[in-house]
Amino acid sequence: MKKENNLVRKLASSETMGGANEICTDKTGTLTKNQMTVKEFYTMNQVFTGRPANFKQLKTAELMAEGVLYNCSARIEVNARGEQIPMGNCTEQGLLRFLMDVGVPAHDMLFKKTDNILTTIPFNSSRKRACTAIRHP
Repeated sequence: MKKENNLVRKLASSETMGGANEICTDKTGTLTKNQMTVKEFYTMNQVFTGRPANFKQLKTAELMAEGVLYNCSARIEVNARGEQIPMGNCTEQGLLRFLMDVGVPAHDMLFKKTDNILTTIPFNSSRKRACTAIRHP
């Protein structure tokens, strides 16, 4: 692992990384603030940079939002000032923050998702995946 520059603090992390197809990283953000930020995303054979104002008009916008929201364990809490703050896994927080910034009602969708989840199978190293079965509204 060291020869491949794959250094990990916890050995279990290397098992998880072995099953990853896509890795979202932001070296500076993770080391200094422990915050992940979506810089670019790819959909419909096109790369989008930043926070496009027309995100909700994209054909795949709803599907991408549902994909993130139904497959994450992060949550959105409302603080004393009434601001919605993503909480939980830092990568998932970054994805939630992105959706909120482009106008997706992520808080409402997360609140409703529990009614639509039929079953969840957690990540398993032999299967190399986690699954969530939902009843699509």
